Amino acid sequence: MSRTFTGRNRLSAVLLTIGLIAGVGATPTAIAIAPVADLAPAPAAPQKAPTPPRTPKPNLWLQMHAGPNSELTGAKVVVTNDKGKVVGTGTTNAAGTLVMKVDSGASAKHPYLVRTSGGKVRGKKFTGHLELVVTKLGLAQGAQYVDLVTTIASAYVEAYGGTRVSR
Repeated sequence: MSRTFTGRNRLSAVLLTIGLIAGVGATPTAIAIAPVADLAPAPAAPQKAPTPPRTPKPNLWLQMHAGPNSELTGAKVVVTNDKGKVVGTGTTNAAGTLVMKVDSGASAKHPYLVRTSGGKVRGKKFTGHLELVVTKLGLAQGAQYVDLVTTIASAYVEAYGGTRVSR
């Protein structure tokens, strides 16, 4: 049984009656509990929310396909500049997509090379690689597709001239 009453300080107190069941001779015991307001800690000084780390804005959206309806998932992607320096890395998701931030500077005169390794296509291990020569950065360009055609074009440019990209 529980009763609430107001004392002269207008603070509530609760009187609890606990029946102890200890065999035949159970006797009820009364316990008074102090008001919660009396036990509350002093209010803490307001704290500033931690500033989340700055995430660089992505500037390269890649879509990897080894064929029609054959996304390249879980593939490691390395982006290098025309001098062979790595300017970005990442891994494709379950849709064969990778949106990433790479160092700026790609242009027709100074292209970047995107190259994949590993991954799976339709659940089977992919042992080849795909390539793409990138001359413009920015998500406004939309997805840049990395597939068999871009891989052949990259090999053609390397073999017969044009925009050179080192491997």
